[in-house]
Amino acid sequence: MAPRPPEIPGLFTDYENGRPIAMTPIEMWNETFIRKNLITRECLVTKVHWYKGRKSTQREFLRFDISSPDKVHTAILIAERGAGDSSKGKDRLPGTTEPTDATTPPANPTDSMIGPGIPSVTITPPFASPDVASDSTASSADETSPNIARGKSTATDRKKKLKAEGSSENASSSSSFISRGLANDEIVHATLDSIAGVPMERKCKDSDFISALTFPEDAGPSANKIATLLVVTSALEPMYRLMNMQCYWFVATVFEALKCLFPGAKQDITGHNGGTWYQVRIPKKASVDAACRDYDKAQTALDAEIEEESRRSEATGN
Repeated sequence: MAPRPPEIPGLFTDYENGRPIAMTPIEMWNETFIRKNLITRECLVTKVHWYKGRKSTQREFLRFDISSPDKVHTAILIAERGAGDSSKGKDRLPGTTEPTDATTPPANPTDSMIGPGIPSVTITPPFASPDVASDSTASSADETSPNIARGKSTATDRKKKLKAEGSSENASSSSSFISRGLANDEIVHATLDSIAGVPMERKCKDSDFISALTFPEDAGPSANKIATLLVVTSALEPMYRLMNMQCYWFVATVFEALKCLFPGAKQDITGHNGGTWYQVRIPKKASVDAACRDYDKAQTALDAEIEEESRRSEATGN
């Protein structure tokens, strides 16, 4: 008889427990279960799957298969981005519940999203948001040159001004349409083949497979590192924007960053057009570079903090 799965909160669930698993905000999941739990560094990712839902929303998500330290059991982790409050209760796994404390702010305003004591990373937006574009256009419409001030504007100047004002209004209304507030970047986890994992596997079977990364044995990233990457990617653009910062952007950024940070994985891909919005591909190159940069800073800081705590513990005999 095979041994029971390990009890590792945040990754492995009670094998026989049929209670629904709640979707958890990524930063809360990391801080509560993963960040300083040394056992999560022994749980390695074996495969990452990229899926796209078949429903009208066609939400894309990532599934991580993570091995137990003894390599006997597997946990599955699904990470995805939702549209803030407007998506509350939609497209959730059957039987899941809302987290009860999803908006708890950090205890210390100076703490980064990775956790207390780790310096905040510099966030560089991967490309200009609609709001930024709107502001830029408005500035160009505010013509204050000496000629205009003296009432000597030419017909060309007037046309440019009218065009700029129209563009500003269109950009403003477009921005209000595609901006959906803070994004819901969440995860759900369970032991593979457990009762709790059934709805998660069903979600994958009911979606289209886009691509996958299979890591060589004992060469995949740890659950601890995956958590760091998910958190820094979420922090890159915390606002949900329908046309450029939605689930497609989140999944594509994490997936491509994994290939850069942990080379050597074999990629399987289909002809399905993932990472698009109505056949228009979502740009992600700049965000991938930023995610990798911020991951390196955050993970290095976390490793140093854990090492320092370990030295202090040995020194005091605790």
